[in-house]
Amino acid sequence: MIEIQIPKDKSEIKRQIEALEWQINYDKSEKDREIHVRTLECLKKALND
Repeated sequence: MIEIQIPKDKSEIKRQIEALEWQINYDKSEKDREIHVRTLECLKKALND
């Protein structure tokens, strides 16, 4: 299981979300894609909390 470190700074979270949204479109490995999607979901949840 991967542990995701959520930054405290909202602007850093937004930057990571943008980067992951871009990366998911170019992931070749299904495993990488799953990790990135899971991380993206956690970051979006943290941003809305």
